[in-house]
Amino acid sequence: MAQITETGQPELIESLYRNSIPKDAKFRKLRQLITVNGTRRPDGDLCPCPMCAPNRFLTGTLVWFPYLQCCAFIGNCCADADVLAEADRVWKFEEKRKFEEDYLLANLPLVAPKLAILEKLKPVALEATRAYRKFRTSLPQVHELLRRMKHQHGDQLTLTEIIRNESTEDESDYYGPAGSKGEARTRSRPGTIPSVHLPATPLS
Repeated sequence: MAQITETGQPELIESLYRNSIPKDAKFRKLRQLITVNGTRRPDGDLCPCPMCAPNRFLTGTLVWFPYLQCCAFIGNCCADADVLAEADRVWKFEEKRKFEEDYLLANLPLVAPKLAILEKLKPVALEATRAYRKFRTSLPQVHELLRRMKHQHGDQLTLTEIIRNESTEDESDYYGPAGSKGEARTRSRPGTIPSVHLPATPLS
């Protein structure tokens, strides 16, 4: 791949098969969408394709031909339609498997530390579950209020803040944020837990 992109002349690379190849020859994709630097072509022309010599290209695919036991650099639209479809199917399967294997190798060493953290969080999760059930059974109004606020604000609870002049005891003396025009009595901030006036009944 480095030689293809650097030299701009894949037809001169000895490790690539450069003779004519039938369009129905089956192959496996190794790397696709490799672009040759056209400015490095000696005559400013395009790369010749061993599968369709009259046609030329700058962006192609590095492939492996099992029956020839060799690699070649061909254009992206070359080969028979059925052969190309089969090569695409195998390529997608191999890419998916490679992604899954890389993910497994990267995350497998993290399983034990993650389990240890989850084990430490287990008491907190149990307490949260107990509090949730207590809210649902003992304080259904508060539970419904929180659910409604969550759905109305895209799964985020909001804090509604009353803005007033702290230097006066007059509850009616509201003022807006600096730079605002007119009277602004409230403002909301997303992502925070709302202040809820709970009844005197304790949770536990």
